[in-house]
Amino acid sequence: LGVDVRKMVFWDDYSEGLFIGGHLSGYDLHVDCIPTSNVGSVLSGHKLLALWRYGEDTRAVMRDHGRELFVPPLAEGLADALRRACCTALIPPGALYIFSGTNAHAVCNLGLASAAPGRAPRSCMMVSSYEALVGLHARHIDVLADTCNAAGSDSDIDDFEEEVAQNLVT
Repeated sequence: LGVDVRKMVFWDDYSEGLFIGGHLSGYDLHVDCIPTSNVGSVLSGHKLLALWRYGEDTRAVMRDHGRELFVPPLAEGLADALRRACCTALIPPGALYIFSGTNAHAVCNLGLASAAPGRAPRSCMMVSSYEALVGLHARHIDVLADTCNAAGSDSDIDDFEEEVAQNLVT
């Protein structure tokens, strides 16, 4: 990305995710417990990602559909929830994506490889990976503070806060 990650409030490139799934598998609607953004890449297959705005939209969709899978066939009410998403994106192989994990989000994996013209797509595994960051934009810092302040006693948040503090000092 051409970014000096040493100047980020937080950059985690050692404990983040590698996701592998078959056609129409998915990751349920959730909000990440650590208030970071995710930068990822799709290595194989396609990823269908839905995001809801931070704040009230995220709280509403989590209240109504938290931990539900947004994969076909859609359960009752999920199509309406998708219409309220602020962003839906089909991410092809080789693409990079970035979003805030503090926004409600859900994924449907499309295990289809791009096809040659006139040919049907062939089946494949969807493979993607990502790293986590907190950028320098004031809104990112506000969301970080909101989430950490609301967390109460949580050892994961405590560890995260210590790492952020160390990054800011060095």
